[in-house]
Amino acid sequence: MLADPIQRLPFVRRSAARFPIAGELRPPGEVAHRVGVVLHATKPDAAENETLIRSLVAEAGWADPEVFPTTAASYGEEQAAAALAAGCDLVIACGGDGTVRMAAQALRHTGVPLGIIPSGTANIFARNLLLPLRDRRAAARIALHGSTAPVDLGGATLTVRGEAEEHVFLVLTGIGNDAATVLDTDERLKQRLGWFAYAAAAARHALRAPVPMTVTYPANPPREIRAWSVIAGSCGKVPGGIEIFPGAIIDDGVLDVMEVTVGNPLQWLPIGAKGLLHLRAGVPGLRHLLMPGLSVVPERPLPVQVDGDVIEEVDRLEVGLDHRALEVRVATPHQ
Repeated sequence: MLADPIQRLPFVRRSAARFPIAGELRPPGEVAHRVGVVLHATKPDAAENETLIRSLVAEAGWADPEVFPTTAASYGEEQAAAALAAGCDLVIACGGDGTVRMAAQALRHTGVPLGIIPSGTANIFARNLLLPLRDRRAAARIALHGSTAPVDLGGATLTVRGEAEEHVFLVLTGIGNDAATVLDTDERLKQRLGWFAYAAAAARHALRAPVPMTVTYPANPPREIRAWSVIAGSCGKVPGGIEIFPGAIIDDGVLDVMEVTVGNPLQWLPIGAKGLLHLRAGVPGLRHLLMPGLSVVPERPLPVQVDGDVIEEVDRLEVGLDHRALEVRVATPHQ
C-alpha cells in the first residue's frame, strides 16, 4: 500500500463525542436580556414564532422584544446588525439555515449570543447543536434561557470571474457535484417533501464523472485529484440520520475535509453505509482529513454550496475557520 502523501497536522480529537461541543458551557444566570428577533417573515409559522417569543419574554419579566423581519432582498444580516444597534444583548433567529447563517455573520466576535428557533427545510445547524426541531416551545426556551457556547465559524472565499466573494458557513461548504445536487433540487418538490426532495437530485448526480481539481492544504504541496466533490465543514449531521463527518466537534478549531473521489458507482454503497451507521473506518472513494484550511481550484468553473446556498461558476474556493467566533444558545447535555 502506498504511503499517504498528505502531511497531516497533529490535531487531537476525542474518540467518541455524543455532544458536539468540547469547551465549557456558560450557564444563563439571572440576566434580564434585551431580546432582538430576526424573523423570517414569509415562513408559515412566522406569526406563531413571534407570539411565542413575546409570551415567554413577558413570562421572564423582560422588556418586550424588538422584531426585525427579513425581506426578499435582506435575509438576516442587516436585521441582526439592527438588533445590535438597538442595544439587544440576545438575538434569536427564527427561520432556516440561511436566516441563521446571515444572523451569525453579523454576530461574529460580538459576544452576543444567537438563539435559534428552527423553521426551515433541513435546519442543519440546529440539528448539529442537538436543538429540538419539532418542539417550538422547547427551542424557544433554550434560545432564551439555555447555556451559551462559543463555536467555530467557517469562512469561504470564492473567486467568480476574477472577483472574490466572502461567505461564512456554520456547517459545511462543498465544491462540485454536491453543490450541483442542491442547485438541481426542485423547489416545488422541496416545499412538499422537505429534505427528501434532495434524494431525487442526488440520484441524478451520483453517476456523474469526477472532475480534475488541484487541492492544497497548509504545509503540503498542491495535489492533482479527480473528485466528485470536495467538502469541508466543522460539523456534519444532515437529515436522514446521515453523518458526513462522524465525530465532528463544532468548536475544536479544525476543519473536517472530505475528498469524494468515487470512480465506480458501486463505491456509493459503502459510502452510504458509512454515513448512515456513523462509521469511522475508511472506505474506497473517500478521504477524510483534519486540516486548518484548504484551497481548491477546479479544471473548469464549478458550483459551490455554502450551507445549502449555491454560487455558480466558481473558479477557486479557499476555506478557513474562525475559532470560537460565535456564541450560540444550547441545551446543557444532561438536561
